[in-house]
Amino acid sequence: MKQSSTPSASRARNWRVRSMVGVVIVLSLAGWWMFVRLRDPARASRPFRVGYQNAPPYQYVAADGSPAGPAIEIFTEAARRRHIPIEWIASPDGPEPNLRSGKVDLWPLIGDLPERRKILYISDPWVTLSFWMVSLESSGISTPKDTVGRNVWHVNVSIFTRLGQTNFPGAHLIPQPTNQSVLEGVCAGKVDAGMISGSRADTAEFRNMKVCQDVRLRFFPLHDGNVGFGIGASYKRSGADRAADVIRAEIGKMARDGTLPAIYFRSFLDPSNEATVVYYLTEAQERNFYMAVAIALLALVSVLLGWQTLRVRAARRVADAANVALEEQVVSRTTELTQTNRQLRQEMAERKRAEETLRQAQKMEAIGRLAGGIAHDFNNLLTIITGYTHLLRESLRGTPALLEKVEAIAKAGDRASSLTRQLLAFSRRQMTQPKVLNLNDLLSDMGTMLQRLLREDIELTISTYPRLGLIKADPGQIEQVIMNLVINARDAMPQGGKLVLKTANVSFEKESANHYPGVEPGSYVRLTVSDTGSGMDADTRAHIFEPFFTTKGQGKGTGLGLATVYGIAEQAGGHIMLESEVGEGTTFHLYLPTVEGGVSREAHSAAPSPARGWETILVVEDQEAVRTLVCKIMQKNGYKVLPARDGREAVQLSQTKTNGRIDLIITDVVMPLMGGRELAQMLASSHPETKILYMSGYVDKEISQKEMPGLEFIHKPFTPEALAQKVREVLDEPHGVRC
Repeated sequence: MKQSSTPSASRARNWRVRSMVGVVIVLSLAGWWMFVRLRDPARASRPFRVGYQNAPPYQYVAADGSPAGPAIEIFTEAARRRHIPIEWIASPDGPEPNLRSGKVDLWPLIGDLPERRKILYISDPWVTLSFWMVSLESSGISTPKDTVGRNVWHVNVSIFTRLGQTNFPGAHLIPQPTNQSVLEGVCAGKVDAGMISGSRADTAEFRNMKVCQDVRLRFFPLHDGNVGFGIGASYKRSGADRAADVIRAEIGKMARDGTLPAIYFRSFLDPSNEATVVYYLTEAQERNFYMAVAIALLALVSVLLGWQTLRVRAARRVADAANVALEEQVVSRTTELTQTNRQLRQEMAERKRAEETLRQAQKMEAIGRLAGGIAHDFNNLLTIITGYTHLLRESLRGTPALLEKVEAIAKAGDRASSLTRQLLAFSRRQMTQPKVLNLNDLLSDMGTMLQRLLREDIELTISTYPRLGLIKADPGQIEQVIMNLVINARDAMPQGGKLVLKTANVSFEKESANHYPGVEPGSYVRLTVSDTGSGMDADTRAHIFEPFFTTKGQGKGTGLGLATVYGIAEQAGGHIMLESEVGEGTTFHLYLPTVEGGVSREAHSAAPSPARGWETILVVEDQEAVRTLVCKIMQKNGYKVLPARDGREAVQLSQTKTNGRIDLIITDVVMPLMGGRELAQMLASSHPETKILYMSGYVDKEISQKEMPGLEFIHKPFTPEALAQKVREVLDEPHGVRC
């Protein structure tokens, strides 16, 4: 049957391709917009429940039962700024049981301890506290080791309990309501030692305790006593971790705009020191008045005046001491704020780098999906062109003039097929045959060929690590990666230069892998390709792995070389990194994960069997031109053929037209109404002996050799000879994949 194509049919096909591309782009953008909207804590369906307890000085319960304290004030202001709805829930038994059970969703200030990380989410810290042991100098207790068998008071908060069990294993730990009650107990001699938080206790709080004014105390820093405090979130509430991170980020902004220091200053620089100074000065003035009256009445003016002078001097000494303490506390708080701001700047810089890397990876993923879809459509067209070209070549063997034109069409089809293979490699949808390889052996075998690719003015050096780990990848793909990188380096050195290929064993720890989204920690083999060429600027580096991007002139490159390298590296479970500056050359680092075991050996393939046959074959393909071509090829080789437009029609044919016998099903993978995998499952019970041969323009998650070992698959475009040979192999294979 002779096929023809009209201009209107061509326009319709082009419109369908453009429509498919448009739908993919619109759906991708809509999905991303919905993901961002759903993850925004400001759009939560109900307020986040925030727990609080009496744990002064950062948070405490006011007289009316409401939450109070600087931590409460800071958390509330940050949530208000980010429009995150919250409600406060009194939780006297502390953060862990309430967050773990889901009674509350968030906790404003919780110590970041390793064991808590296993059951709760904790944001980056925004407060750091020091914990101390305090005792009387006369008690003979200098370190926590001296408290064995003795009583130690501590604030009744879980962080104190945990640190107490670690630092005072032999002591009797007794909880108290506040730091002040612990200090008063130590100063009064009611307890042997105490455990407090802060910077050697709050100065204003300490000086206002009369019981502590005439005693000498000893302070000892506790082991693991510097603890960061972040925002806790429950895993029971979806989006709670995101809300914690958003509020933590807003607290960082409050530190920069002055809101956080203002709250700290108002909460921690207690004005009671200044009140004490005013009290003594007022008292001195009153006594001066009475002394003036006494001068008129009594003769002991000089004695009373001298005594009052001593009182004034004492008041001044107290005032000076209070001012010194106030200045020291301001300096201490300023230092803490400076350190916090420095940490926040470092965190923001690291997060910005990670976000940029993630955006680049997401962009490449989206381009890859688009490229894979386009290649799939082109492969259907190329299957028709290639198939009919080969059939036409056989019918024109006696007419050399026409045969020459057919050969030109065949060569053009081969070049187009090569381009689509590169697109599929970039989009990671190319069928592969991975094997265990030694990259050193591969480089050794390719050495002569690589040298031929280069000009005489380029010096090639290959340096291999002697105990290199093994990798698992498709040998042909890895050879293509090496050749593409070498050709790229050659073209970057038009005046000659040096090219170095080097192998090494490397490992990514968890911390370093976090900087590269999608990179798993572990051991890798690294191939480094360095040249002394012209280098790249920032704009070129940002687009270098995108398909069809090229810095070469018109007609000097397809722009798919490095895009193919990127796709093959990702499909093999690895990744590729780039270092380049203008005028300083370029270095590519290819990382491939290592595997255990031995190098795969090539199996000797048997001679091909005759491709003809007599069996019954069910051909299922939604593209009419492809379906017609496959049927022609099979009928030409002696097979009985049943064509079907989709899976449903194939099921009907299997029940009505075959008398119960189907030897082989050749089916496309993705079709409307019913795909290839669903068809195979549908016929499994009624035709258990029927074998399956899948065909597709690309490998999708619907079907892969990783998920189905031994899968029989032929990749579009294919020649009539290749299809006939593959069909014969599947039919003759005693253990082939069946329905």
